[in-house]
Formats: sequence, structure tokens, C-alpha cells
Amino acid sequence: MFTTTLWRLTSHDPLHNLAFERYLFDSLGQKEAAVLMWRNSPAVMIGRAQNPWYEANTEFLRSHHIPLFRRISGGGTVYHDLGNLNFTFMASKPYFSRDLPITIVRDALQSLGCDVYADPRRSLFLQQGDSAFKITGSAIRETLAHGLLHGTILVDADLAMLHETLRAHDPHVHVNGIPSVPSFVTNLPNVAIDAVQATVHKHFAAHMKREGVVMYRTAHADDYADQLRPHLHTQRSWEWNYGRTPHFRYRDDTFSADVRHGIITDSSVASIVGKRYTPRLMADPRR
Repeated sequence: MFTTTLWRLTSHDPLHNLAFERYLFDSLGQKEAAVLMWRNSPAVMIGRAQNPWYEANTEFLRSHHIPLFRRISGGGTVYHDLGNLNFTFMASKPYFSRDLPITIVRDALQSLGCDVYADPRRSLFLQQGDSAFKITGSAIRETLAHGLLHGTILVDADLAMLHETLRAHDPHVHVNGIPSVPSFVTNLPNVAIDAVQATVHKHFAAHMKREGVVMYRTAHADDYADQLRPHLHTQRSWEWNYGRTPHFRYRDDTFSADVRHGIITDSSVASIVGKRYTPRLMADPRR
């Protein structure tokens, strides 16, 4: 029998929620699906193959104590805060569908009176007059046995902070990773985030009940401590969040550097070879 578990995560710690998602994905059985819904305190999430220094304003993040984490999925860089609702749909194959969760979220938002539509990249846009603004982006992770799609819903996010944290694209950084595709974004108008979460949850439950049994679970910050420990260790590490960056080059009018796994491996300034790459170091490499 096919079983779906609908999870509500009460923690707002992005580290915990990413680790919990990884744990569930790794432990998902045959004929199983899971739906997670949660919110994070301010954080920036980059895709599995992205360059954090190209995608995010890392010096701003450092000075404002906003963490950056690398996801297990592809896709682009996003900003999270408590005004942003996150959802994950994961299922064993062949039950996993890339399009199903976006369709369900679209239908849920339309039921709230929001004029939204999906594009071929599995993003959702809010139509406002003659203009359309992105309110949902998604990313995918697949293995031979399982698939996962997770996404964001901008409801009451701090858009000024979103733009500041994602304001990077240093012209001196030449990337080999996958850059984000920028879009104009907005929040959903005249709707509370609790109402959005309840409605999306209800629509997932209604659909998955047609597939089999649906169970409801809540996870708190201290739950599953033993199971989450290895995922927390990986997810908080510099080696994962920054060191997994694909090879890139820094080049300006005065010097150049090759960077592999976040470490400068070759440079016209010999003294910085072997150091971790940072924008501060690049601003004055000879100091």
C-alpha cells in the first residue's frame, strides 16, 4: 500500500530543517511519499552546483550573521525568512512526479484567490495586471530510487533583504557552476502565511489520499537527534557549503587566481595560494 506522511516542522532553524529533509530523503522506503512544510529564520540557500561568491553577497551575510547553506538539489539561489513558506514533496519511484507538487501548490493558491500560473521551469508567477512576478521557485534532486522537489512561496518576505543578500555577480568571478536565472519577485497580496500553509497542506492531503494512506506528523527541533547528527555535521560544514563549489577563476586588472573546492590553488600573487577564497582577500591580496 502506498503511504504518504505529511510533516509539519516547528523549528525555524534552517540547519535543522535541511538536515531533517536530508534524513527523510535518505530513509524513504518503497511505496512511500513525504510532504514537508516549514519556515526558516533568515538564510540563503544555494543550489548543489552553484558558486556562493557569485550568487550571494557573502560579505553582507557575514556582517549580518545570516548563514549560507548548500542544498542537495540543483536549482538557483534563494533567500529564506519567516515570511517565506517552504514545501518539499519526495516519493519513491515510479511514484515521484516533478510536476505534481507544483500543480498542487498552484491549485491551492488559486483557491485562495491568487492569480498564479506555472511556467515550464516549475516556477509559479503571480499575475498583476499586465505584469507577472515570481512567487515560487523550485529545485529537484533525484536518485535511482527516489525523487525530491522542494520550493518556496513568498508570502510576506522581506524583499529588500532578499535583494541585498542576493546582490552579488562579481564581474571578476568567472564561474563553471550553474548560475541562477533572475526574475522579478513579489509577495502574495492580502493573504496570511498561516492560511497559505493550511491550504497547501489540505490540497496535498486531498490528492495523496487518492493514492493510499495519509499520515500526519509533527517534528520539533529536538526530535530525531541521533538520526540527524551526521546530516547536521555535513550541512554546517565549510567543506560542504563552500568547498563543494566547482572550479572557478578570479581575474581583475592586477592579478588572477584559480580556485578549486574553495581553496586558491594558483595565483599571480603567490602568498595567497593555499588559502580559502574570500572577497576580502581578493580586495587586498598583497596585505
